[in-house]
Amino acid sequence: MASTSSMVTLSFNSIEAVFIEGAISKMRMEIIVKRFLEKGGCSSQRVNHNTTHVIAVDWKMVVRKFGNRAKALLAKQDLHVVYYDWITECLIRGTLTKEAYFLITDQNSVDLAVENGDEELYEMDMEVRKIVQSLKRYNPGIS
Repeated sequence: MASTSSMVTLSFNSIEAVFIEGAISKMRMEIIVKRFLEKGGCSSQRVNHNTTHVIAVDWKMVVRKFGNRAKALLAKQDLHVVYYDWITECLIRGTLTKEAYFLITDQNSVDLAVENGDEELYEMDMEVRKIVQSLKRYNPGIS
């Protein structure tokens, strides 16, 4: 007897996101947002009570957009602040991927670098965090 497999279709129906521009090309961002909307997601310009995700390139962009409110956004239990890579990964896999591997977190070194204008330290920290997050996707035991 032949086995049948059910095809799971990616849907962002339950997600309302605020996309923060910056550090990626406008064309790439437009493509990502378009694909997100095609798959049922909603997009808004401001965080409101319906917002489930804030999508950004890095913490620095979140700080630029929201200023002093940035840390409060990260503290909200029902709001995921994630990298654009999360949307891309979902699209590639055809299913929603756990946000935990893509979370943008507030780290003291990033805060200090942004406050002190130390771009080199900030960029190094971001590269290390991206590498760790990539490794976590393939080995969740890494901390």
